[in-house]
Amino acid sequence: MATMGSWRELLFLYLILLNIVTLTVSQPDFLKYYSISESGNYSTNSTYQRNLETLLSSLPSGTDRYGFYNASFGEDPDKVYAIVLCRGDVDLDTCRSCINDSTIKLPQLNPIYKGAIGWYGYCMLRYSNKSMTGIQATNPDYYRWNNKNATSVNEFNQALRSLLDGLRSQAASGGARRKFAANYTTGPDFQTIYGLMQCTPDLTQKDCNNCLGWAAGQIPQYFDGKKDNTTRTIIISAVLTIIPVIGLIVCICIFLRKRKQKKKPKHQVEARQRQVGPAASSRPGNTSGPAFQPIYGLIQCTPDLSETDCKNCLQGATENIPQYFGEKIRGRILTPSCNLRYENYSFITEIPAAAPPAITEIPAAAPPATPGIAYLS
Repeated sequence: MATMGSWRELLFLYLILLNIVTLTVSQPDFLKYYSISESGNYSTNSTYQRNLETLLSSLPSGTDRYGFYNASFGEDPDKVYAIVLCRGDVDLDTCRSCINDSTIKLPQLNPIYKGAIGWYGYCMLRYSNKSMTGIQATNPDYYRWNNKNATSVNEFNQALRSLLDGLRSQAASGGARRKFAANYTTGPDFQTIYGLMQCTPDLTQKDCNNCLGWAAGQIPQYFDGKKDNTTRTIIISAVLTIIPVIGLIVCICIFLRKRKQKKKPKHQVEARQRQVGPAASSRPGNTSGPAFQPIYGLIQCTPDLSETDCKNCLQGATENIPQYFGEKIRGRILTPSCNLRYENYSFITEIPAAAPPAITEIPAAAPPATPGIAYLS
């Protein structure tokens, strides 16, 4: 059992890490912003300016967990339209914070212009005096890359092309709330390439596919063989990097330390499990290991996944067990979409059969199978 002093130290560490995470997700500057001159200008204290301020102030709270919101305010000719889009892998608080910063800074950087667009790392804001809903646009656009070149350029580009083709298809086939996909692949010399593609979900599947195809088509011209590339347009966001984002992993580890001591009745735990069929049940269970040592297991998917996606996620997690845990008698794999855990004690009942040993966080020895995985043993 933890002493009072150790709990104070853990609380102090948690506050430090929370502050680090907060600083990490803050948005001091736009990556890029534009004034859209063809939208025209407005006068200070005009009806259009008041409508713009009213509309922008409503955007953070109007955005839901899917990270997309479009709205309008006022009457013609002073009606204002706005669209916000957050990156599909950020949480709602980060999304709303990013949008809030955008709504404050973008008008300051683009005074008197009726239309403007700005990109942060986590969100995009665009406003105009014309409706933008359901309209595919690839201008204005923005490109960013680093100066590091990939080895074996032809093989790198081939692996990249295959990755982006899959992401484009997955993102474009998304629903009316989110068109987003992220994954990784292995390139030459065991380099791992991480990719992300996203459309505003008001686009049709065809328009999203065309827009992402256009963005991918810019890579040979601007980024050929570059390891860290970003293409952003009004409607799409396509990101390529060899560096995985770790902020989510930090948050998961903090959350687990807080929740570790909290016990829940068995029926509450089981009520949250999603049944995924006979091949991959999410209910907890146990079996016997060597010398009749009990082994308890639990698998779980987020309930928004299809049965196929849930099985695929859990299969990927299961296949990582030998690599990361070897012969360890306990382990846990957390991803944004599914979780896997096995222990040598009953961790599901109200009172554990044995006191759980301390959890030690270990870094992944290789890139995670899904962005945002935490490996604990």
